[in-house]
Amino acid sequence: IEYRSKNEFEYLIQRFNEMAERIQTLVEVVYAEKISSREAALKQLQSQINPHFLYNSLFFMINSAKMEDRDAVIAMGENLAEFYRYTTRVENQSVKLKDELELVDHYLSIQNLRMQRLAYGISVPEAMLGERVPRLILQPVVENAVIHGIEHQPGGGRIAITGEQDETFNRIVVEDNGKGMTDEELRQLLAKLR
Repeated sequence: IEYRSKNEFEYLIQRFNEMAERIQTLVEVVYAEKISSREAALKQLQSQINPHFLYNSLFFMINSAKMEDRDAVIAMGENLAEFYRYTTRVENQSVKLKDELELVDHYLSIQNLRMQRLAYGISVPEAMLGERVPRLILQPVVENAVIHGIEHQPGGGRIAITGEQDETFNRIVVEDNGKGMTDEELRQLLAKLR
């Protein structure tokens, strides 16, 4: 509050201004701590990348090398390197959708090499590829589709990732042709989400 008069209100207004400054400083500190906390939580999640995924991929490379399947070793090595290069970067928590889709493509290529019975397609409009999204938002959803939808099916399966746009929203839809859920399982899941 701006006040220039020399009377009893000057002291009150001066103290009010000091209090307002302290409150503003506290708000900024709390905001910065929240951001740091969220970044730390995200970094912790990134560090918990499933080690079995890495072990299985490395054993695939070992077995392919023993069978002298040079192309499979190279393909797995390239996809694995790109996958881990992306997932271990922590400097930018917001990326272009194109980058997330490239990560998913590497992940699905790795799974396809390992399982030899996974087909997949990615179809996203060009206009959506530049949209900013949080890092690692799509890969866990696709991983769930592989693990819970496809992996235990003897004949393999298909995963489709499609982008949809309307005047209000951009959507990414991840679908698999796995066994699905019963109506009761779906109700329970929705109840947990609420």
